[in-house]
Amino acid sequence: MKKSERHRLIRQLIMQQTFSRQEELVSALEVATDEKFTQATISRDVKEMHLVKARISDGTYRYEVSQAGEMLGESRLSRLLRNNIQSMAVQNSMIMLQVVPGSGAVLGNLLDTMAYDDVFGTLSDDAKVMIFMKDGRDGRRFAAKLRDLL
Repeated sequence: MKKSERHRLIRQLIMQQTFSRQEELVSALEVATDEKFTQATISRDVKEMHLVKARISDGTYRYEVSQAGEMLGESRLSRLLRNNIQSMAVQNSMIMLQVVPGSGAVLGNLLDTMAYDDVFGTLSDDAKVMIFMKDGRDGRRFAAKLRDLL
């Protein structure tokens, strides 16, 4: 399973269930995917996704997506887009970004890590990033979101 898919699933699981320990999250991921995961992998994911433990009404703690973490990712994406994008083209469920040579892989990786709900995945090289939308999703809406970050 790709990291971006795992991040998307982790985000979905913590919004639907309460997890107070990483071991619980590992078990839920294994049940959901029928794959094995190590606690070390999930620990890295928790750190990369900026998940935090928040106290809930009964006094226990649960993992939540940090608003600050989401803002950091969007801020970094905004900076990368402003500094590197040369053009953007949309065709149906695909978006092609022409970027400054050397920035394509970084931008594609960040988009994958952000785990946007509408994005199926990216394919990038040195100077291009191709963004593929999930079935039935129009690329124009996500392209508008990217333009807003410029």
